[in-house]
Amino acid sequence: METELAIIHGQMACVLQLQGLTEEALWLYNQIIKLKPTDVGLLAVIANNIITIIKDQNVIVSKKKVKLTKAEGVEFKLSKKQLQAIEFKKALLSMYANQAEQCRKMSTGLQSQRPECLLSVLIQAAQFCWEKQHTKAIELLHKFSDQYPENAADIKLTMAHLKISRGNISKACLILRSIEELKYKPGRVSLLVTMYSHEEDTDCAIEVFTQAIQ
Repeated sequence: METELAIIHGQMACVLQLQGLTEEALWLYNQIIKLKPTDVGLLAVIANNIITIIKDQNVIVSKKKVKLTKAEGVEFKLSKKQLQAIEFKKALLSMYANQAEQCRKMSTGLQSQRPECLLSVLIQAAQFCWEKQHTKAIELLHKFSDQYPENAADIKLTMAHLKISRGNISKACLILRSIEELKYKPGRVSLLVTMYSHEEDTDCAIEVFTQAIQ
């Protein structure tokens, strides 16, 4: 009965989380853990969802929840995709806990399993940024973009974000303008016009806007 109740509560909590009601979802997830269900797969998913909610806000709590994802038999209860999602969360948690080498080891391990996976590379780039090694992050992203051009748009958006975070607005604009797939997207146009206006580059702002409406 308790296991069935835990599954129902887990589904309810997941719906709340998807609706953005994270505090309510978090409370319900913790109530499920208190029930001590015997389903290790359910506990692993709940722990993973809790880590997603609290992120780097409470690393100690997150590390405790990670233990629930390591229970014996978990690999037989979850799909390969679910297991990989948990491993990604562990890598991110290592970064938040300032365990750089562990983060790199886990993210590169995930990339070796799926070389084309964008998320593992983004985690590695995030770790470099966490260590203030922004140049290495950009180099890594460039290399991946060359190897897997189908992910080029997402990679370029990430690089543009890095440039903006370092105050290099002009280079960020150049990167954004090179993304052909987003050339006429309202969000890209609006962002470029805003950034060019910030740089007092009226000519480029007008050019971007004009190209978008032609």
